[in-house]
Formats: sequence, structure tokens, C-alpha cells
Amino acid sequence: MNTMWKFPLKLVNGRQPIKMPAGATPLHVAMQDGVPCIWAYLDSENPKEPRGFAVIGTGHEIPRDALHIGTCMDRCFVWHIFELPPV
Repeated sequence: MNTMWKFPLKLVNGRQPIKMPAGATPLHVAMQDGVPCIWAYLDSENPKEPRGFAVIGTGHEIPRDALHIGTCMDRCFVWHIFELPPV
């Protein structure tokens, strides 16, 4: 079944593994109740697979080959969400 799911992230440095159904497409990022979240379009019947994401503040180093998913604002902070290549 095609649907949208929300995936909350933590405000920590480094890779954050998230299990998403195969083929999920991240479409939007925003803060919700102080938590950065990714909303992804997906087929909920697909098997879940691990994917890696990172929350990176403005001015901080971005890992090589990271794909920008979106940016969200948290009061005076701006967070950039990147998908990281598989390890």
C-alpha cells in the first residue's frame, strides 16, 4: 500500500540508522514538537531495509557523498538532513 510515513531523528552527530521499506523516497523534513523528522513516500508492503541519515548544523562538515534531503529550523538553529551512502 502506498502511503507516507514519518521518521523522527535525534539531534546527535554521526550516522543514524533508520529502517524504511525498500524504495522509500524521502520527500520532506521539518521540526515537529522539537524533533527533526523525515516524511517519506513508500510502499508499506515492501520489506524494511536499513538506511543512514545525519543531522548536520550549518557550518559543520558534511560527509563525502551525502545526499541533501532537506533543511529545517529550530528556533535559532538550522539543521540540514542528509542521507548517507551505505556502509
